Amino acid sequence: MARQAALAACLVLLGLKCWSFASWQLLRPVLCNRGDARLRAADEKGDATPAVWSPGPAKLATRPAKRAMKHLQYDPLLVLFDQTVKEEFKHLSSQRAKSEARARSSPPGAIGEAFGLATLRNRISEIKRKERLKTASELMYLMVASMFKYLEVPFIPALKSGGLVRLDMDGEQLRGLTEIYSMEALELVRDHLFNIVKEEARTPAPALRIALYQAGQVYAMSALFGYYLRRADVRYQLDKLVSYDVQEEPDPDESGRKRHRRPVPRWMELAWAQSETRGDMSLKDYIQNFGPEELRQIRSLASAEAQAVMELQVSGLFGNLRVLKSRLLEALEGAENEQEATERLQQALAEGKVKSISISYDNLRRLILEAVAFGSALFDAEREVDSFYELTPTDRRDLDL
Repeated sequence: MARQAALAACLVLLGLKCWSFASWQLLRPVLCNRGDARLRAADEKGDATPAVWSPGPAKLATRPAKRAMKHLQYDPLLVLFDQTVKEEFKHLSSQRAKSEARARSSPPGAIGEAFGLATLRNRISEIKRKERLKTASELMYLMVASMFKYLEVPFIPALKSGGLVRLDMDGEQLRGLTEIYSMEALELVRDHLFNIVKEEARTPAPALRIALYQAGQVYAMSALFGYYLRRADVRYQLDKLVSYDVQEEPDPDESGRKRHRRPVPRWMELAWAQSETRGDMSLKDYIQNFGPEELRQIRSLASAEAQAVMELQVSGLFGNLRVLKSRLLEALEGAENEQEATERLQQALAEGKVKSISISYDNLRRLILEAVAFGSALFDAEREVDSFYELTPTDRRDLDL
């Protein structure tokens, strides 16, 4: 229970909900079976540089997203991609305006006929609304992917099939995953990371064999943590500017956002000064002083589109978490205590009844860092889109996974 308590303590800071049954006590280190292990995230042929940059594990279905994805893959400056995305959002806004205008118009004819036409129009309008939401979500997903391309960090490939996970641990990539935060936000990211993965790297380090559902939950919660942390940090930085009347531009050499040689879209150049002086209140204290309403706002994904983006990424990586959870609970059914649940899970993993991955502690840290960065970039993308497109507000806090 110690690991679960530590994880919960870290997540309580931003109001995240820890899953109850899949305890971290079930994540016992076991040596992976290298005979049947499959490599999910490394090219065994040694060619680590793909011919075309991959925008992530999610499968995109809408035509506008597919068009934008081509520009994302082949546009090194991301400028044409950025223009394409904004044009697609402009087209979505036009479609919405036309749909709302048609809905306001009264259908001609008798009352019964008019009622039937109105019902049909409402159904068509709802279908169109869902199509727009899906398109907007996929475009926003690509905006998050463009941030990873800007940082020169490849996405983790899909892990749905389970097996051995071996990730690229290049130092530049790891720096890219941590240089997007202010100094105090980075400290909270480190706290989040080390509260989940307490094991120190050992030589040789055994691999963890964990249920795929548990890995998906860790990724999803870490992505939510990144989103909430960025949201809180933005408020913190803006409040500091107002409180202390700080007008100086941040030094590019002390910028929290990694800066590259090439020009990039404006929204990617958001930067926070990494000074050690934070006045009388740290970011952690600032968050802890939130009132109930402020906490509710911070803890909520602002839009249904952002919710869908998060679900796209998690399901693209791990598959349907609802199905994985159901199979995991079936394997643990009847367990009367934690020890028995652990034994049943280990047996189910060994027999292949529960899909699992074998992952080293270093690779697990890499997975968590990507998840936190994904959530952080999602907030930036959502805020940018909200400046020129009306997003769908939502108060739903739980991911539909």
